[in-house]
Amino acid sequence: DLVLPRVRSTIEAQCDQIATGKADKEEVVTHALRNFKNKFCYFRDNIGKMEELFGSSFSSIENSGQVWTRCGLTKRFMNFIQGPPARLYNRFTETVYNLP
Repeated sequence: DLVLPRVRSTIEAQCDQIATGKADKEEVVTHALRNFKNKFCYFRDNIGKMEELFGSSFSSIENSGQVWTRCGLTKRFMNFIQGPPARLYNRFTETVYNLP
């Protein structure tokens, strides 16, 4: 909601009102900051819902792929994830290597 063009146009309109003396700068700034804070608090308080939605749609990278080859650094097996994009994942170092 904060990135929509109407939010910017509203703020620009309020800036024009400040410039023409039709609005008080402090009131406009306070109002805008209150709106941004309220949006942030709503997002922060509801981020758990996003995690639930993504969790049901995607599997974690640790549980993906098949054992493929050993890592040259750790000598542990890495998982091949078909993708796209194809990549190798070392679950011990949590490193992802993109493949051509």
